[in-house]
Amino acid sequence: MPDRGVIQLSDDKLAMHTLIDELGIPQAAYAIAQGLSELFEKCDALGYPCILLHVDSRYAFLGRKAMIIDSRQHLERAFQHRPDFDGRLLLRSFASGTRYNYYLVASEGRILDGIQLKITRTDRLDDTGRLVECWSNAPLPEITRYTEKLLLQMNYELYPLLSG
Repeated sequence: MPDRGVIQLSDDKLAMHTLIDELGIPQAAYAIAQGLSELFEKCDALGYPCILLHVDSRYAFLGRKAMIIDSRQHLERAFQHRPDFDGRLLLRSFASGTRYNYYLVASEGRILDGIQLKITRTDRLDDTGRLVECWSNAPLPEITRYTEKLLLQMNYELYPLLSG
């Protein structure tokens, strides 16, 4: 298991996006919005479609992991029953294409072993949900390179389950 600080950092989407920017790792454009008026302003600036997420990955947003918003009208409909919304959300440009999950074992920031899963279906038809169907494949070199760069910066360390 990684230490508590690494887990907390991993759960903080804004901190992770910021770190990824600092490391020069490519990612979709993003913004943070506090409250409804800022949400409309920042979504318009970011462009549609965009994705709305809770800033902390441990929590859902309106009962969902993420919500794809395809237009200003869609955004207005999504919040028509929440005119007093004052929460803080992470907004991301929508990135089409294949989604991969990387499951790995690492020590001192180096990947010891891992598998990447190419996600083919989630528990939501819009692909924002949890993985339910996938194909495994050997780790792609570019994803591995960026992952190791991130793990090194985070000081990701594998701790043995048993000590002896």
